Amino acid sequence: YLHRTFKEHEMKKTSILMILAAGLWACGGHSHDGGDGKGADSTANADSAAHAGHDHGDHEGHDHGETKEAGVEIKEGQGVYWIMPENGATVSSPVKVKMGVKGMEVEPAGFVNEDKGHHHILINKEPIELGTLLEQGDPTIIHYGQGQTEAELELEPGKYSLTLQFANGAHESYGPKMAQTIVIKVQ
Repeated sequence: YLHRTFKEHEMKKTSILMILAAGLWACGGHSHDGGDGKGADSTANADSAAHAGHDHGDHEGHDHGETKEAGVEIKEGQGVYWIMPENGATVSSPVKVKMGVKGMEVEPAGFVNEDKGHHHILINKEPIELGTLLEQGDPTIIHYGQGQTEAELELEPGKYSLTLQFANGAHESYGPKMAQTIVIKVQ
């Protein structure tokens, strides 16, 4: 019942936002909230951008400058990281995972707030491009929309690439700058 009520509430908010966005577009207006006009999540399952082109140097192949696209700003020092497992680890299923973020805050899905979002784990997938919706129902994209930072993964024996991907409250990716990939072996 609560899930259905929450879904209905989120659908109403999405409809209102779509009407407002259409009105802004028709009037030639622009959003002044620093956002992309998308303010809510149309789904909430349990289960990090652009200040254009300021390159502050290249350290170990990573651009640590600020980036601004689609109303999202990834600032210097922001990122995600695996606490566990370690890259190259051999583990048993269920695989215990701990996820970290720096320069942003973890919060449950539902609202798009600056410098906030939640984790996703991508199994054998590359980081998701900035602004792209992380699909619901795809078994290779695990959503942690309740703001979880620890979980267990049931994985068959084999070698896996696990990408930690941060996204906003509407499950829109903060892009490769807010992703980290490790490789593990499940025995």
